[in-house]
Amino acid sequence: MTQDTHDRRKKWAGRTDGAPWMQRALIGACRILPLWMPYSAMSLVALGYIIGCPRQRKAIYRYFRQRQGYSVMKSIWSVYKNHVLFGSVVLDRFMLFAGKRFRLDIDGYDIYMTLNDQPEGFVMFGSHTGNFEMAGYELVSTRKKFYVLAYSGETETVTENRRRLLSANNIFIIPTSADGMSHLFALNNALAQGDIVSLAADRTLGSSKFFRCNILGAEAKLPAGPFMLAAQRNAPAIAVFVNKTGYKKYKAEVVRIDTTERVETSDKDVSGKKAVTSRERAAAMAQTYADRLTDAMRRHPLQWFNYFEFWN
Repeated sequence: MTQDTHDRRKKWAGRTDGAPWMQRALIGACRILPLWMPYSAMSLVALGYIIGCPRQRKAIYRYFRQRQGYSVMKSIWSVYKNHVLFGSVVLDRFMLFAGKRFRLDIDGYDIYMTLNDQPEGFVMFGSHTGNFEMAGYELVSTRKKFYVLAYSGETETVTENRRRLLSANNIFIIPTSADGMSHLFALNNALAQGDIVSLAADRTLGSSKFFRCNILGAEAKLPAGPFMLAAQRNAPAIAVFVNKTGYKKYKAEVVRIDTTERVETSDKDVSGKKAVTSRERAAAMAQTYADRLTDAMRRHPLQWFNYFEFWN
C-alpha cells in the first residue's frame, strides 16, 4: 500500500461495512421485519461505532463544536444522534434493496424538469449530507439517459442491488477508474450526447486538484473534477440535497448552480470583452455549490456524514 493510498483510507474507507453474506442476510431480514425493529437496534450499534472509531468521532465532534457552534454537551449528544441517523440511512438503502418504498417530496422539481426537457446534457452535484442515493430511485428521467459516478470499491452485494434498482429507472453506473481517466471519458461522452451526469462534489479523496471554498465560515477543499467537467463543456448544473425527514420519508431540494454574478476575470478576448476561462467558471461553480451546501447543513446539521477532517 502506498503512503497516498494509506492517507486516503485514513480519511475515508468508501465501502459499506459488513461481509457480503451479512449484507445479503440483512436484505432478507428487511423483507420480513418491520422497519422499527432494525431502527431500534441501530441505537445500540451507533454506540459501538462511536467507541470503536475515535478518529471519525473526533472529526464529527469538531464539526458540531466548531462549525455549528454547539456547546460541549450538545456536541456530544449530537455525535450520538448523527451516528443513529447515519445508521438509519444505511438501513433505508437495504430496505430499498428488499423492495420497500419510501416517500420523497421534491422542492425545485420544475428546475430539474426544465433541464430535462432541453436538448443539452446537464450535471447534477450530490453530497454526503442525508441520502443522495435516494434521488436515483425517485428523481428519474424518461427523456435522457442518467449516468451516475460511483465508487468502484463498494461490496459486490451493494453494487449488484444498486445496479438492479437504478437500471429500472434508465440510470447507469460508471465506476471510478484506477487510472483516473476512463470514467472521465465516459462522463464527457454522456454530456456530449445530451444526457445527465450525476456525481458527488464534496470529497477530494486525496486528489491534489481542488478548489478552496468557504463552508460554514471556514476553508474547505472541494474536488476540482466535477466542476471542471461542467465548466469545460459549459453544461448547466444543479445541486440536489436529499435529507431524511421522518419514518420512511425524505425531502429532496433541487437548486440551480448559477455562476453569472460570481465570475471575475481580467482576461479579454479578441473583441475586447472579458473572457472567462473554464477554471474560473469551475471555481465560481464550486463556491456557489459550497454556499448551497452550507445552507443544507444549517437546515439539517445532524445529517452531515463526512467522518474525516473536512476543514483545514
